[in-house]
Amino acid sequence: MIDYIEKTLMDLSKYFRAVYFSEDFSSRNGFIQKVNPPIAFLVLISFIFLSILVHDIFILIILYTISISLIVLSRIPLSYYIKSIAFIPLFTAIIALPYIFYPFSQPPFIYKFSFIGITYQGLRYSSILILRVTIAVSFMIIIYYGIGFQRLIGSLKFLKIPDIFLNMISFTYRYIFLIVSQVYDIFLSRKSKMCKSNKKIGRKWQSYLLGHIFVRSSVLGENMYNSMVSRGYTGEIVPMKKNKSMQYNDIFFLAFFILIIIIAFVHG
Repeated sequence: MIDYIEKTLMDLSKYFRAVYFSEDFSSRNGFIQKVNPPIAFLVLISFIFLSILVHDIFILIILYTISISLIVLSRIPLSYYIKSIAFIPLFTAIIALPYIFYPFSQPPFIYKFSFIGITYQGLRYSSILILRVTIAVSFMIIIYYGIGFQRLIGSLKFLKIPDIFLNMISFTYRYIFLIVSQVYDIFLSRKSKMCKSNKKIGRKWQSYLLGHIFVRSSVLGENMYNSMVSRGYTGEIVPMKKNKSMQYNDIFFLAFFILIIIIAFVHG
């Protein structure tokens, strides 16, 4: 159990570090990277809301195909996408599992057990739920990897999101990385100093780790704020780059989104 907890925390630390250092994807010469960030953000978020509104599996499959196509066109490695999304559809499928029997004991059945059966309507509900979650996460991955965190904050600033909200997002983003880095370094130093794993020592070490993180969290928050103030932080979000005027890529992306909306409502 101790080894499992340690391995889980170590894997989470490695994953968050990889996510934090994936900002180089947003500087690649891909499709989303060429679109004006505010327009890209609005369209991608609108795709997520569209997936929530539609009830047609065919349209949902089209939206998922669009998300995969945008990932490929934006030169985001599919390995990162698979790592980020692999667990979420499985977890959603477990939650949606009871829905396959809805409405309970009422035909038509796909497969009938002794007292209950898998219904067509229940399987449809479960498929829609899994597709919606997968589509939403896919577009969120495109937003993060394609637009990038700094350009995303600039886009939200352009869209008149209050600075206090943007400050909360920025502080949380940096704070999570600092905590994860500390946990990773602690695990690495412990591993380099221990030849054998002992359950009793492991339990004591985990207690020490939790206490150390609790104490360090308050110190880290203060140090992070002081370091930002020393570099000129005044509480106002200043975008690193100004947003360009609309280009052909922006017009094409908007027109494509409008076309998908028309298809969704006509087909629906």
